[in-house]
Amino acid sequence: RRAAETQRGRERLEHARAQAQADIESRRAQRQLPPLLDDLLTRYAAHHLTQVGLRGGAESEPYVRSLQAIDGVLEAFDEAERHVTAGELPTLDRSSLMDVLASSGCVGSDAEGTIDLLQRCVAGHVDAGSIPAATSSNPHPPAVAPTATAPVLEIVGGHDQLDFDPPVA
Repeated sequence: RRAAETQRGRERLEHARAQAQADIESRRAQRQLPPLLDDLLTRYAAHHLTQVGLRGGAESEPYVRSLQAIDGVLEAFDEAERHVTAGELPTLDRSSLMDVLASSGCVGSDAEGTIDLLQRCVAGHVDAGSIPAATSSNPHPPAVAPTATAPVLEIVGGHDQLDFDPPVA
């Protein structure tokens, strides 16, 4: 029974991932996106849609709202490609984008900063025709590599009362 439940869980996860990927790819189409927008779609949105899809399915209100937020970002990008003025660009759905970012652990001021960076990226695309240099780097701090220290196992006190075979231990 446990193996069958595990298999069903894996199948549900794969189905949710495939659904999220298909939804993102259909919206992305043939666009050549700046790295920041590409990162939003491939990392954050894909993860968020997978999680929301597992919980409520592709027809659920949170899933649909997340897709609308992604559509809004892509619409702003398309408008920027048409060289409209920065004031005419559609505003991003901050609330839904906060939910998308939060599912990957980007919350609070980091999420606010990322959304501001997305807005500036699109607005900068209008003014300069390309991403400003400040937005071409990853807005998220790199993961800190763990230190490579070997764990130390020792008995610190009261070891004279322990009953054990030293070669086995």
